[in-house]
Amino acid sequence: GISVEVGAFLSGVALARHPISLFISEKLKPLRDFFLLLFFFSLGAKFNIRESFNILLPALIIAGIYVGLKPFYFRKVLIWSKEEPKLAREAGFRLGQASEFSLLIIFALLKENLIPLEIFNLVQLITVLTIIFSAYLTTLKFPTPLAAREELLQH
Repeated sequence: GISVEVGAFLSGVALARHPISLFISEKLKPLRDFFLLLFFFSLGAKFNIRESFNILLPALIIAGIYVGLKPFYFRKVLIWSKEEPKLAREAGFRLGQASEFSLLIIFALLKENLIPLEIFNLVQLITVLTIIFSAYLTTLKFPTPLAAREELLQH
């Protein structure tokens, strides 16, 4: 046996290429949003704020390295695959955070008692920090509806 989470993920991968996937995705969007809300609520409920002070420095260092290196590597890979450098740079920054998928994996590992709570908290804090840093950098440097500078506002 595989876990329910892995089974659901594999089912999604199997359906992704099927023509009905867009229909299913559109019709189930409210349900998806509801369960996404519950997922993040349950993650937040497990997060220990007091413990986060003990792991804040390592989390900041790892998140900084992550946000600094991931755009660089994405840019290199995209240029290697013949994308134009400007697009590759922007895509690298827009994809520069740890994904919510890492939270799903770490949650499944915690549920199966394969990792201690401290590691769960560290990965959760790193993911949240990278999402914040990445969003800030994106609104500071690239066109978006919430850009930090007038010339970057996308109307």
